[in-house]
Amino acid sequence: MKELTHKVIISRSLRENHIPSFKIQLKSVSSSKFIPKLSRFINKYLYKLGLGCSVNRYDNTLCLYSSMADNNLYSDFHNADIFCNFGSGAFYHKRWTNYDYPGQSSYYQALQGVENKDFYSIDLCEENLRLPLNDDSVSLIYCSHTLEHLEEQSSLHFLAECYRVLKKSRVIRIVVPSTDNDHKIASIISRQGSIPVDVKKKIAAQVGHHILDDTS
Repeated sequence: MKELTHKVIISRSLRENHIPSFKIQLKSVSSSKFIPKLSRFINKYLYKLGLGCSVNRYDNTLCLYSSMADNNLYSDFHNADIFCNFGSGAFYHKRWTNYDYPGQSSYYQALQGVENKDFYSIDLCEENLRLPLNDDSVSLIYCSHTLEHLEEQSSLHFLAECYRVLKKSRVIRIVVPSTDNDHKIASIISRQGSIPVDVKKKIAAQVGHHILDDTS
């Protein structure tokens, strides 16, 4: 196994790349079993025609976007390059391979799709975990709001495995909650006299929800 290093490479952010899109907000997104299926259908069969789709169950939105603009973001990669999403949830994209722990509820199962087709089962807490990928074979790894659910030793072992399979000079993006940042933002907003009280209360409630949900 390759040794983990502390070297950090800072590269140009892609945040300035914007894809034409629009969002539809529906309360049913966080409970509907049909909407995730619809999203995957669009991505599988309409992507080549110019339309892509994503589901966000946290803010109850269905996003439709330009698949042509999205496809341009991959112009620096080869068709054979491997992209992996660990803890993929509702995510589906034709270029990415999804890995997730199989859902226990019927709703989450609908989000994930069909096992071994839309996603592959994996337990990141498994002792002696070995990702089903060759050394130096993966170009991109994405892991969003997953590490905080693992114990420290499991997290370190998983990251070591990511390092093993990731190609040199390629990228892993990790997203984890920042409750400290939430508090700072809420504190700044609470001191603004021009912001309505009901808005301040809503933001304070969101911060409390993040603490209870993301750090539990």
